[in-house]
Amino acid sequence: MQNANLELIYLFFLQLSLTIRYQIIFLESKYRSRADTMNSELRRQVLGCFKQLHRTRLKVFEGDARALIAARQRINEEFAKNRNISDAEDVKKLVDFGHQVEEVLYKNVVQAVQKEDGVYTAKIREETTRLDNKPYTEMPESLIGPFKKKRTKCSDQEK
Repeated sequence: MQNANLELIYLFFLQLSLTIRYQIIFLESKYRSRADTMNSELRRQVLGCFKQLHRTRLKVFEGDARALIAARQRINEEFAKNRNISDAEDVKKLVDFGHQVEEVLYKNVVQAVQKEDGVYTAKIREETTRLDNKPYTEMPESLIGPFKKKRTKCSDQEK
């Protein structure tokens, strides 16, 4: 009978300790989850930005080993420099800045490959922003007329 009572007391305390453990785990997850969710979401965004910048680097500087290495080092340096920033707003601003940099790299950077001395070929991708390019022509004298500097006696003497 005494062994049966000891077993019941043991089972009671075992169940009580398990219940307390589950309650502690539940409370920790309840109060910790919002901050952890935000941190994990920010980490996911930072990692996504990091990976996207490296993918863009591979596309933009394809075939140029020096530029690929330099871009990789710069991306890694910038992310390492800002590694200890913990404020959520600052992290979001940096992620947005990273996306802007990625867009500029993707749309505005053009590679020039040297074919001969003084002769280069531009590698323009489909994504590259193209603007209207008009060759320079001098303005006709008839349009310059009213804005042309008038010669006076004083201006002739200075020369």
